[in-house]
Amino acid sequence: MEDILLRGIKQKKKRILKEEVEYNVDGERLPLLNTFDSLKTKAPFSSPLLAQKVVVPYFMKKYNIIVQAFTGSGKTLSYCLPLVETARNENLFGMILVPGRALVRQVYRVVREIKHRELEIKGIYRDGSEDFFVEEDEEGGLVERRIDSRTQKEIAGFPREGGRIVIGTLPSILSLMDLFEMKAITHLIIDEADLLINPETIDVFASILQEIDVEKTHVGCFSATMNEYVEQVIETVKNITKIHIVSRKHIDHEFVFGTNRKIKHLSLLQIVADGIESPTLIFVRNEETGEFLSKLLDRSGVYKEGSGESAEVLDDFRLKKIWYLFATDALSRGIDFYNIRSVINYDLPDTKTQLVHRVGRVNRNCQGQKVYTIYSGEDFGRISLVAEFLEENGHEIPSHITRIIEKSRKRIGRRS
Repeated sequence: MEDILLRGIKQKKKRILKEEVEYNVDGERLPLLNTFDSLKTKAPFSSPLLAQKVVVPYFMKKYNIIVQAFTGSGKTLSYCLPLVETARNENLFGMILVPGRALVRQVYRVVREIKHRELEIKGIYRDGSEDFFVEEDEEGGLVERRIDSRTQKEIAGFPREGGRIVIGTLPSILSLMDLFEMKAITHLIIDEADLLINPETIDVFASILQEIDVEKTHVGCFSATMNEYVEQVIETVKNITKIHIVSRKHIDHEFVFGTNRKIKHLSLLQIVADGIESPTLIFVRNEETGEFLSKLLDRSGVYKEGSGESAEVLDDFRLKKIWYLFATDALSRGIDFYNIRSVINYDLPDTKTQLVHRVGRVNRNCQGQKVYTIYSGEDFGRISLVAEFLEENGHEIPSHITRIIEKSRKRIGRRS
């Protein structure tokens, strides 16, 4: 069975686009990996993206790193590829922490695509009070199996020779930590680090770092955005090199006025009627809004985090069986889609970080993509968040949006 996720990666061979990215390194600057020729591991495409050019050399030399790279930069492969390559030459035990089930499945697929036969991989996640394996079936697809007292022995008996990689969510790793030989971990990867590391989890990560042998473990943190809590946790790790990869790609964006909340959906229908390019990812505040809107559009679906159908919905979206996918910000983090043509902010994000990750769903080395923001009268006081983000990325803000922001600020000033 052809892998649905990697099919999208392979399609990138069809386009050769000018790189509009740059990078900075706070620490020693190593030579770039300009080709994959020096690696035994076969990459899923012919030449590395900048994230891989920069990060892989640090990884192979076991530098501890914090990588802040824009969404769509190729950062998943920038740690999966050197992990697999290192496992060819030494007894590697890699642990990759990700926020949710969908990312466990995604990273599992990437590692599976490039791994050699001797390398063992396991995906685990927690749903409610139960843990589940993610694994490959006989036909090459992914299946999920509940972890019980009997199957826990599979973790305890995880091969010690030939290399092993565990991809898991934080709750599942914590619940099963006693079964892992934590001191044997050679590589700890924290993906979407600013989402995983927050005030509620600082102590948890501190305990994980105490469980492993920090002096002998290569630690890598990856995300498109960072926060102060990541710094607090990682400062216990010595000799951290910080890498920042920035996109200078212009985002095609359009503001659409939706009048008021009650009839805002009419603006969405008008965008579709005007000929929006699909597949389209539409961000909403909650699943109930997505359910309501999905009934108005043919070939649409709703992504529900943690539901039994969520994996199938994502695959149908990637295969263009679903043209319009409604989702909350749970889907803005890390999930790779290489065929998205449009993103719609039906509900405005609460933070600039959310907006960065939403827009990043189309900032993936492909031309002709567009982002729409539908705003209503109820959003006047919050639209400045979107405008500030666009200005920071070199956009000129429409005059009518500037006037809305100025009036809203004056109104707030009079109230105070």
